[in-house]
Amino acid sequence: MKRPDRLLVLSRHTPDPGHDGASAYLYDMLSYLADRGTEVHFAWLQPDYGLFPQGDWRVPRNLSRVMRLHLPKTFGLRWILFWAGAGPLRTFAKSTQSLRQLLKRRKPRPSTAARPAPTANGAAPAAPAVSDWFSLPREHEHRYVRQLVRRVRPDAVMANFAWLAPLLEEVTPPTRRLVLTHDVAADRIAQTRRNRPTEIPAHLASREAEARLLEPADLLVAITEEDAAVFRSVCRQPRVIVAPKAARSPGPRESDGEVGRILFVGGMNPPNIEGLQWFLTQVWPLLLQRVPRATLYICGDVGRSIGQPPPGVIWRGRVENLEPEYADAAVVIAPLLTGSGMKIKVVDAASHGTACVTTPIGLQGLECLRDAVACVETAPEFATAVAELLEDPVKRRQLGQAAQTAILANLSSKKCYERLGDLLRTEPLPASSPGVHAVPTLGSP
Repeated sequence: MKRPDRLLVLSRHTPDPGHDGASAYLYDMLSYLADRGTEVHFAWLQPDYGLFPQGDWRVPRNLSRVMRLHLPKTFGLRWILFWAGAGPLRTFAKSTQSLRQLLKRRKPRPSTAARPAPTANGAAPAAPAVSDWFSLPREHEHRYVRQLVRRVRPDAVMANFAWLAPLLEEVTPPTRRLVLTHDVAADRIAQTRRNRPTEIPAHLASREAEARLLEPADLLVAITEEDAAVFRSVCRQPRVIVAPKAARSPGPRESDGEVGRILFVGGMNPPNIEGLQWFLTQVWPLLLQRVPRATLYICGDVGRSIGQPPPGVIWRGRVENLEPEYADAAVVIAPLLTGSGMKIKVVDAASHGTACVTTPIGLQGLECLRDAVACVETAPEFATAVAELLEDPVKRRQLGQAAQTAILANLSSKKCYERLGDLLRTEPLPASSPGVHAVPTLGSP
C-alpha cells in the first residue's frame, strides 16, 4: 500500500486558526488537504513557548486532528509535546509522568498559557520582534529544516510567506517546493510605509526583489487572481495557481443581532491598527451623533493598539469561538485603508450572513461581493452606511443574506483548494534551472 502524500509546512506563524486571518486561511487549507488524505507536518519555527507553563503542552484537538506539529527544542507525541528548555531533569520527569497517565488510560493534565514557560534563568523566552519575523531565514532555521526534511521525507514542502522561501534550498527534487504567498508582500509593506514610516527589508523592497526571493519555489500559491497576475509578471521560474480563502458557513442567520451592536475582528498588524484608529477618530464621532446608543465590540489582539477604549467601545480580546460574536452583531465593519491579498474578515462576515461595511481595499479579491456589502471610501460615507444598516433591520438582513449566498457559491472549500490538492498528488513539478537559487541567508543570532 502506498503511504499517504506528505506535506511539510515551514512557518514562523502560529497554526492556531483563532489567532488571525493568515492563520485561519492556512489552517483551513491544511484541513482540506488532510481530509483528502494528505499527511500534514507543520514546522513552527518560532513557537510560543509560553504554551509550556509546566514544560509540556497538550496540543489542541483541532490542530492534532489536522497536522503533526514539529517545534524546535521539543519532543513528544502527536497530542502532547515536551519542551526541553524547561530543563532536562524536569522534562524527563514530566514526560515519564505523562506517559504513565497514558498507559493508565488517564488524560494528561491539560496545560494552559496562564503563565510563561520557565527558562534556565527563570525568564520566559522573548517573543520574536516584527523585524525578526520578516527577516530572511537564519542559519539555525536552515539547520532545523534540513534535519526535519531528512526525518519526515516529505513529498512536498511549503514555505508560509515569501521571506521563508530560501528555506526551500534545503529541499531537492523530486520533492515539490511551494510558497503560500498570502499577498504581494512588497506591495503591502510599501503601502504601510506611506502612512507609518518603517524600515523596509531589502529582500521585500520591491516586486522584483520579492521575485528573486521566490526563485527556489516550483509553485506559488496566490490568494487572489490580482496577486497571481503580479507574480506571473515578475517571476521567471515558478508556476502560479490561485487558492482563495474558503468560506465556511455556520448555517442560516437566525437573528438580526443586538440593536446598535457593531463588530470588528482583527489581529495585531499594521493595516488593522491603521484602519481601527481611523474608524475611532474619524468615523465613530460621526456615527454616535446619529446613533448615540451604538456599541463597538473589538475581538482580537488589535484592541491592544488603542489603549483605553473610548465610550461605547468594548475590547473583548482574543475570542476562541467567534460564532456568538457574529450572531450578536448587527453590522460588521472592515475599515481598511491599506493592504493586499484577500481580506479574511470580510469573508468571515459574509459567511455568517452579517451585513458588512468596508472600503475598496476590503473588497480586493472579492468581486463576487461587490453588490452584497456596503463599500464606501470616506469617513462620512462610512458613518452613514453603518448608521443606515443599524436603523434598518430589513436592509441589513437582505444584505447579509445576499453576501452569504454569493460567498458560499463562489468560495467553497472544493473550489478554493481542489486544484492545489490535485497538484500535490500528481507527478513532481519541473525542477528549477540550476544556478538560479542564489538567495542570501543570515547568520545565527
